[in-house]
Amino acid sequence: MVSIRFEHDPDYGSIIVLRVDASARRALRLWLELVRRFPGRNIVIEWTGRNDVSEDELIDYLVEIALASGHRPIALPGFSSVEAVGEGRLDT
Repeated sequence: MVSIRFEHDPDYGSIIVLRVDASARRALRLWLELVRRFPGRNIVIEWTGRNDVSEDELIDYLVEIALASGHRPIALPGFSSVEAVGEGRLDT
């Protein structure tokens, strides 16, 4: 089953959101295929099936999807990448 809705984001504009009854792996592969076929379009996939990818695999898919989409991140006002990285570091 697939449902489609359209949303608006003040920074990215119109977004197509597809909700699929599929596992994470299948949904992420679909998402990657869609952003490759429709570069420049704002497409988001939500899945309802099981999470059958590791955290590392998820990160790899999301990076590949982000690069294929042609979109670049937009930093929100007040965002500091230095602070974000500092908060994420583990001091040993």
